[in-house]
Amino acid sequence: DECSNNCALQSCGDGELQPELGEVCDDGNEIDTDACTNRCRPAGCGDGSIWEGTEECDDGNRDNFDACLNICTIARCGDGTTRTDLALGEEGYEACDDGNEENDDGCTTACLIATCGDGFVRSDQMMESSDYEACDDGNESNEDGCLSDCSLARCGDGYVRNDLMPGEVGYEACDDGNETDTDSCLSTCEEARCGDGVV
Repeated sequence: DECSNNCALQSCGDGELQPELGEVCDDGNEIDTDACTNRCRPAGCGDGSIWEGTEECDDGNRDNFDACLNICTIARCGDGTTRTDLALGEEGYEACDDGNEENDDGCTTACLIATCGDGFVRSDQMMESSDYEACDDGNESNEDGCLSDCSLARCGDGYVRNDLMPGEVGYEACDDGNETDTDSCLSTCEEARCGDGVV
């Protein structure tokens, strides 16, 4: 009944289950991190108390885009849910989160939007797409095999490659970016000289 054996009124935490008082459980302690909370309800994700050994976190809300997911695990890059509670530059910030381990799509494994210059070649875009990358060496140099716009270096692009030696395929002695053979740089990216057959 309402009076316990020690002549006190029944209450949550006394170790006596009283369904008529709305108790679903009563483990007789005030520990809020075990299977029965100190509100005499079974511990569960979303109750605002971390159930030790079962939940990583429990913020008691239904916001799935903050530091604690609705499944009571700590939000992390790669979980497939993009955090929206942090600003760019804050630790843990995510611009995207596609939940995979691929760096060749629109979202890197660092949870950043893929961009030309990040060092990863996207494979999810067609050649006619503005986001298409033929290469991505992660630098701003236009003097190697990959230009800063993520297109492959070629004779006629206006940039002289300095990563190849004379005789190597793709070597350029010059590159003036035009198809004219009557100036100092031929359309084959060789320097004009007497005897090349072009005046």
